[in-house]
Amino acid sequence: MYLGLYCCVLAIVLLRVNKNPATVYAYMLSIYAWEQWLQAKDVFFVNNASFINVTSGIVVLIAVLITWLRNKGIFVNINYISRMILLLYCYVFISCFWSPVLDVSLFNFKTAFPYIVLVVLVTPLVINSLNDIKSMLTFFIVFGSILLVLLLFFTEWDYRTIVLAGNKFNLKTNPLAIANFSGYVFIVSMLASNLTKLKYLKWFVAVLCLVIAVKTGSRGQFVFMVISVLLFTPMTKSKMRIGNMFPLIFGVCVLLAISYWAMTEFSGTDTRWSGDKMDSDFSNRLGAAFGLLGVWVKSPFTILFGLGSSASFSNQIFGFYVHIVPLEILGEEGLIGFFIYLLILYKLYKAVVRMSLLTKNDGDNRAVLATFSALVFFMLLLSLKQGSFLGSTYLFSLIVVLSRLESILVEYYKK
Repeated sequence: MYLGLYCCVLAIVLLRVNKNPATVYAYMLSIYAWEQWLQAKDVFFVNNASFINVTSGIVVLIAVLITWLRNKGIFVNINYISRMILLLYCYVFISCFWSPVLDVSLFNFKTAFPYIVLVVLVTPLVINSLNDIKSMLTFFIVFGSILLVLLLFFTEWDYRTIVLAGNKFNLKTNPLAIANFSGYVFIVSMLASNLTKLKYLKWFVAVLCLVIAVKTGSRGQFVFMVISVLLFTPMTKSKMRIGNMFPLIFGVCVLLAISYWAMTEFSGTDTRWSGDKMDSDFSNRLGAAFGLLGVWVKSPFTILFGLGSSASFSNQIFGFYVHIVPLEILGEEGLIGFFIYLLILYKLYKAVVRMSLLTKNDGDNRAVLATFSALVFFMLLLSLKQGSFLGSTYLFSLIVVLSRLESILVEYYKK
């Protein structure tokens, strides 16, 4: 039954992709959450964990092929930020060969490589116009909202995770992937829903997203999605008049009230939400990152070139990734890799400033800019407390999309 449902959804996505290939980007943002819901309903998806990844990858390639057939220049017009991201990944691969754990380093890069290619380098190529973006955002709000309802009301939950079908081995799903997805839907629905006919659903969707974040125990996602929306909501306004301030202030108050209700209603007695627990967890991660940097500074070679990709997996350093991506890059890729990383962020910031000036009198396009800026900001905040560089493909994919938006806007205003 659920295999048939999956095939039907895939067929709908393909039909949408044929009309607008950018739809596949919205689908890509939803894959992890969609996969976990299917695994909770049908043991087939548990026993064939790669099935969704492979079939989704095929859909992405079909979308890129359609885009290329309609626009032969998609592989030629690669902007500076995208090239810097590619350079950083190349440097990370080269650094594997002086890592203290060569086998682990090469294995981690090999595992991440298909996602780097598909998510970061290939999928953003389908976005080439404002119509592409607006259509993609509409699809994402609709599909994301339906998926959140399925996850929240039609799934069996354990502590922080959903229960997999036929779970005789007590396998756990990834709560952070679901929480990340809820953050994406929250940001898009709050900042971009006015571009669609779905603006009156945004508060309902906001409640779903915040409740999901609390149920997964994802404190960072809960806080950061709210901060991201509050910070970038003013950007959606072409001009900040006094009359615009009252709805904005009211919306902020409603959002904060909903956030407080969701946290108090669904966190219960979970100590993860206590201030002491959050301080302790962050201190542990900061200690691990500083332990990596303590080894990094012992040699001029490692200071400049880094300890090597995945060096933190060495038992003499930490034994796992350190959860703070910028410090991981500094320790493992050295000043060279860290400089490339900072250059990417600086160039992106300058591009956002230019786009903000370009769209100063255009509310719809400012909403698009605010949405993708907030998504990138959300992921940057998360990179300060979870994940690894090789696992940050969605962050760099969103950076590529946001950087591509500048050329799209420049072309739009030339017409």
